[in-house]
Amino acid sequence: MYGAKLNSRLFVRTFLAIAIGLILRLVLAIYTPGNLDQQNFIISAQILRSGANIYNETPYYNYTPLWGGILALLSLVNIPLPILVRLTLIAADMANSWLISRTISAKASRSRATSARRSSSNRSSRIRTRSRRRDSRPRK
Repeated sequence: MYGAKLNSRLFVRTFLAIAIGLILRLVLAIYTPGNLDQQNFIISAQILRSGANIYNETPYYNYTPLWGGILALLSLVNIPLPILVRLTLIAADMANSWLISRTISAKASRSRATSARRSSSNRSSRIRTRSRRRDSRPRK
């Protein structure tokens, strides 16, 4: 019972921390000005939409072609590109957090299962040892 209460408290605290962090990141994404990278993303998106080779046109683009395609698609939306880029990165961070949490919980459940097997096998061996000791005692 206590473990369930502790787990629910931990879940609520974790959920609140994630929600507060997400809200802060969204507020910062919308209300802060972009940096030099953001300006380079705008230029890169314009170059990509014109059909030119981004690697020949600007020395500031050192990302994969996939990111260039994402920039070009994001620039078609009628929202400022720096905000869209930040929202995309926040979504990627959330997906990574989810994957990490799934990995950790899978490892934890495997670890619990392994320790349960070890615990039950230790109990079995202790019981067998006790019964052997009783059998090997000299009878009077």
